[in-house]
Amino acid sequence: MLYHTTMQRELRVIIFDKSRLSSELLEIYLKELNEIRTVETFSDFVAGYEACKNEIPNFAIVDISENQEFALDLVSKLAKANIPTIVTSTSNSSSTI
Repeated sequence: MLYHTTMQRELRVIIFDKSRLSSELLEIYLKELNEIRTVETFSDFVAGYEACKNEIPNFAIVDISENQEFALDLVSKLAKANIPTIVTSTSNSSSTI
């Protein structure tokens, strides 16, 4: 008899967001998905990037609504580190998009 077992893999996520309200909302949505657990949420993007280097997440979510140039630099660094990244923003200007 052949037994097949499946191991459920939990994805690690790091959220970069200056807004506590939106980061908490993201965490609520992510926790509803069984495969995802949030590693940490950072309003300090430098500290968050250091955490990414120490414990590489499966993906990162970066809000670029505030200090856009700095946030986009972070997105570039995450890309160079091969960390898949989802970018969010409250801005709907064409230059942001």
